[in-house]
Amino acid sequence: MTTTNVAANSELTSALNEIQEAQSAMDSAEHATETGSAEPSAAEIAQFRDRARKQRERGVKNLERRYSGVISAMRDVQLNERVVGSAFQRFFPTMENGLYVIQRRGAMTLGEKGAQTVLSEIDQRVAHILASTEKELSILKQRVAIGSQATTWMTPEYIQPAAAHQVQIRTPRAIKMVEIFEKKDELVSGMQSLVWNFEMETVEVEKAELLLKQELRDIFNFIRRTLRGMETQAGAQTVTANDKAAA
Repeated sequence: MTTTNVAANSELTSALNEIQEAQSAMDSAEHATETGSAEPSAAEIAQFRDRARKQRERGVKNLERRYSGVISAMRDVQLNERVVGSAFQRFFPTMENGLYVIQRRGAMTLGEKGAQTVLSEIDQRVAHILASTEKELSILKQRVAIGSQATTWMTPEYIQPAAAHQVQIRTPRAIKMVEIFEKKDELVSGMQSLVWNFEMETVEVEKAELLLKQELRDIFNFIRRTLRGMETQAGAQTVTANDKAAA
């Protein structure tokens, strides 16, 4: 085997290992993206809560993880709303890692065109969520601005954030993902102010929280499917490389 072939095979093996690690992390959170039955039993609810707790604990550890030798940006993230903060802790670490691996290994496994198609699709999905959220937020701010002129207006506050973390971000696309959580948190917080002042029903807040989960599920599953495809391609390429080396 030539030095070039050894290096290429080693690179393929490293790529496969990275992809499999990211894929495993996504799979561990897979059930969290399922909505379950329309009317879950008490036992199912207890299971969901226990699963969510374990995912949050694992997610917090991953948020604290630091990668040396990788160009990145540190960002302080503070989310007040419980549902938004929990979603960030449970899903962002694996999504950030998935995005990083796709960007780093996508061209090798999917080809330049295939990798760019995948990344463009992710960009479009994220941009759509941000645009729609910012539109809702603009309308909400106008309602709060008008309502807050009343002398009876109440301004509720958060004693402490639901989630506060300094995270290492290894790709600009993950920064856009952070912005989704921050904008959604601002939106839901503003909606809660309207609820406190009897200007909005609680059901509207619940709808916004459900929409966040649905939007996250769509991107989460797209990243997971992409990693599965990359794993298949990397595995096939590694086998081919080994066969050529043995010939």
